[in-house]
Amino acid sequence: MHNFSEKDINQIKALGISLSEAESQIEKIHKGFPLLHLVKPCVLHDGVIKFSEKDLTRYIQHFRSVSKDKVINKFVPASGAASRMFSPLISFVSKKQSNEPVSVEDGIYTHKFFQNLKSFPFFKELLLYLLKEGINHDPFKEEDDLKILECILKEKGLNYSNLPKALIKFHEYSNHTRNPLEEHIMETLEYSMGLNTKCSIHFTISKDFEPAFRTCIENFKKNTLSMEESEMEITFSYQKSNTDTIALHSHKNLFRDKNKNLVFRPGGHGALLSNLQDIGAKADVVFIKNIDNVVPDKLKKETCSYIQAFIGFLVSIQEKIFAYLNYLDNHADLGHTKITEIISFCKKEFSIIIFDDIAKLDNNFIRKYLFDKLNRPIRICGLVKNKGEKGGLPFWVKDGEGEYSLQIVEGTQIDFTNQLNVEMVSHSTHFNPVFIICGMKDYQGNVFDLKKFSNPDSGIISIKSYNGEPLLALEHPGLWNGGMYHWNTIFADIPETTFAPVKDVLDLLKDEHKNC
Repeated sequence: MHNFSEKDINQIKALGISLSEAESQIEKIHKGFPLLHLVKPCVLHDGVIKFSEKDLTRYIQHFRSVSKDKVINKFVPASGAASRMFSPLISFVSKKQSNEPVSVEDGIYTHKFFQNLKSFPFFKELLLYLLKEGINHDPFKEEDDLKILECILKEKGLNYSNLPKALIKFHEYSNHTRNPLEEHIMETLEYSMGLNTKCSIHFTISKDFEPAFRTCIENFKKNTLSMEESEMEITFSYQKSNTDTIALHSHKNLFRDKNKNLVFRPGGHGALLSNLQDIGAKADVVFIKNIDNVVPDKLKKETCSYIQAFIGFLVSIQEKIFAYLNYLDNHADLGHTKITEIISFCKKEFSIIIFDDIAKLDNNFIRKYLFDKLNRPIRICGLVKNKGEKGGLPFWVKDGEGEYSLQIVEGTQIDFTNQLNVEMVSHSTHFNPVFIICGMKDYQGNVFDLKKFSNPDSGIISIKSYNGEPLLALEHPGLWNGGMYHWNTIFADIPETTFAPVKDVLDLLKDEHKNC
């Protein structure tokens, strides 16, 4: 037990964290987390399926036939700051202001940025601030570079180094621009177009920026959407304080600030499992997508077709599962034919490997075993071709009980000292873009307790800093990694046109984000 002071205890409880949870977090940082046992990468026809045109058409039709009875919600983590998008530019400004030499990499990057400055969707708005500073833009002078960047990054201008990425202009159309927040709204309207169904969007945001989000949406509804479109429900939530995690020094003692208070940090995107739980209670289907993966209108059609098809596919799978669960719930004696049928379904749809001799065991055991395998949340994860993007890879994983499952695996969960793992990663063909359709209700219409289906042993410990001092930070199991470890999972190939993330401001110069 840690000897928390009374002040510590009050601080912990004020966050809504129990003392036992705080103790558990400290213990996890001390012990660390086990790395995953990789079996093989998921590839086409071995862990990854691909829809034919016939499949796509069939599941879109199923989506249209069942959607009127479904509540469909898009869930978008949107609290991330845009500062990473502009990191080399921020570094350039910092070095110039302190009269330090600029790195070659930052210099080249900044030069390319200015070469293309007029091509960025925020350029016209930037001009207003440049005029105030007395900067002539035709042509720009090199000695004005620092002032121009300050107008982009600092509060006196666009303030892009401090805003959430959701509010940065991404696309320029003939008479207006759109940010990711607005593009997500338009995408949702497109995949629900012509349907008598309730489609809504939920953004997880930083509380500090809620007024800016609300103002943006109000203006967008007023200036762009029809009265009917404006009725779409758009909601927000924040990462909950009781999901924050305690920080330790590198020598693993409690980390405190200058006032001797404990330091807590946000628990990573896995902390949003609680927010997802709340949305799952209100929706039949939840579609998870990252805030920065949006395309302009000219490219939305194919993306929306796959969203519709995946929802139709999920519902068709649920219909079969619910029928099996009702059967298992109401039949004590299953019979060999039904057992074989359910086992075949588990293998075919979820790649669940069931031991060969199960049919020889007690009927009651078989019924409970199969019920447990099927009575879980479901996710259909779209995967794109792996082109070296940073992020999760799909793998077959073996747990301590010898069970195999499909998992999205991050680099921090892999033992790269093992040459076999290095080879498996090099042979991985697909990547997780976060295109996930979720079914979180059981066969009786009750929402699952999602925490019961996560893997608490798959968190991450990382080195962060606080006022320039390094600390050990604990992150909860990633939302679509350990957070969904025990979900029934289907990996499905999707076209590259569905994946157009903007991780870096220069990504806005790519063809998929230009000529809107």
